Amino acid sequence: VYDVTYHIDAEGHRITSGSYSLPKVLILGDSFTFGQGVEDSSPYPEVLQGSFPDYKIINGGVSAWGTVQAYLELRQQLASHDDVRAVVYAFIDADLERNYLRRTWLEHISKSRGLRVPYFDDNNGQLVYKGLADPARDGLDDGAYLRDKEETLTRLLLANMKSLCTKRSIPFIVVHLPDTPSTDFDAQIAPIVGEDFYVDLRREIDYSKTHLRFDGHPSPEGHRQIAEALKPVLNRLLN
Repeated sequence: VYDVTYHIDAEGHRITSGSYSLPKVLILGDSFTFGQGVEDSSPYPEVLQGSFPDYKIINGGVSAWGTVQAYLELRQQLASHDDVRAVVYAFIDADLERNYLRRTWLEHISKSRGLRVPYFDDNNGQLVYKGLADPARDGLDDGAYLRDKEETLTRLLLANMKSLCTKRSIPFIVVHLPDTPSTDFDAQIAPIVGEDFYVDLRREIDYSKTHLRFDGHPSPEGHRQIAEALKPVLNRLLN
């Protein structure tokens, strides 16, 4: 479907033009952040790189990731770099269905990519790593219990991401990217990260006009608008 080329750097991220010797801004997310369907110059982390030449903007997005993988990547990056100055997690509504044991999602990842995904459970408000989910053994069908667990685990993951950043005095921002699904989970994010650290772009960007014509990922114009909306947020935090 996509006639584009992706380049991945030595640390496993989609390339951005800044040097790893610079202080870093880590942007976590899924295919919307990675820039599925667009050339290397278009993903919003690379657009932001042009506005923040004194920092390395790390594109930590990977297609099909949810909050679980973003949390694990954050832990790894904070262990690897002592000069991270800000962390942005780009959330889409579809992430909720990737954060626990939804059978349809586990089967999709298994069949399309040959992968199993890591999952956590909640033990009295604490995250407990349970291993790699097996669709046949662990998968759950849609219902009130599953939806509640997905929201519970997502809240816990976000709270733990914020805690990791707070311990290092690093601002942690959640940006809610425009997407097809619509949930009211935004009301649960802001109290976790703080009103000033939650950016809901669903109210600022017209999704119907900013996605690729053959699927729902942001177009180059969509990425440009996301970057423009995030610039003042990063300016406030980095200056």
